[in-house]
Amino acid sequence: MASFAHATPERCAQLGRALTAAGLTWSDNGRQDDPQYLDYTVTDPHGRTWQISRPPTSRSPRPVRGRSGRPDARH
Repeated sequence: MASFAHATPERCAQLGRALTAAGLTWSDNGRQDDPQYLDYTVTDPHGRTWQISRPPTSRSPRPVRGRSGRPDARH
């Protein structure tokens, strides 16, 4: 498993080369202008498909739910 602290054009290119070398068909969502938002769809020879996207960061907004199940005022 590979993990990057942040996406860069070179790291995106490395991922593309690795997917191709592994014999996987892949495409991206075209966000090369801002690699942190670049997502990939990968398909293996058996037709199984995976989505590769950036993990949420501490800066990504996520609602915090209180015990009632409603959004809490905390952030």
